[in-house]
Amino acid sequence: MTTPHPPPVADAALVLLVEDEIDLREIIGLLLVMRGYRVLTAGDGVEALKLFREYGRTLSVVLTDLRLPRLNGLPMLRAIRKVDPNIPFVVVSGTIADWPPKQFDGLHITALIDKPFTTDQLLKAISDAIGRPKNSAPAE
Repeated sequence: MTTPHPPPVADAALVLLVEDEIDLREIIGLLLVMRGYRVLTAGDGVEALKLFREYGRTLSVVLTDLRLPRLNGLPMLRAIRKVDPNIPFVVVSGTIADWPPKQFDGLHITALIDKPFTTDQLLKAISDAIGRPKNSAPAE
């Protein structure tokens, strides 16, 4: 028997989920909603920047893949970081090892998670990122 999950409350943390794989985006989004988060989804970096411009002040964390159509993850994150130096970034990618660590300099990424990942890994990374006060120094 499935236990119904209550809808997220209005003051629940708002996650910007950026993932180009539709099925994975839907699964992660549903998981987050079931855990009480509010979720905005984008399928590419351009769409993510548009949502960030609209909802930036209310976002709690950006959860993103690196390889994205139209605008790749790192340029997208750099653009967001210029506007909000404190918003936490959680990066989930199957290609993290392919990216030279120097490319992450200055982004203050809170967590890097390799695909495939577990639900617990993802939820802990998001919880840890949101738990850090927004005005504290970002983790290196």
